[in-house]
Amino acid sequence: MTTDIPPENTENTGSIGLLKDSRTGGNLFGNLISLRDNLLANEKEAIVERDFPHCERMPSTGFSTSVKFAPTR
Repeated sequence: MTTDIPPENTENTGSIGLLKDSRTGGNLFGNLISLRDNLLANEKEAIVERDFPHCERMPSTGFSTSVKFAPTR
């Protein structure tokens, strides 16, 4: 059995990159660092509007935001 899943794909063709893909805007480590920083800073709006959607675009994470919450100020 073989697989063809590159760790990174910055081209417009081929398999989706496991950790980073320019077509989806996915960047696993960059997105997780942003999420961590926004959690530590209690930036709820940034988490909901940017971090969750970015993490969901990464096919390798299985990340799901099935629990939704509205930011409070």
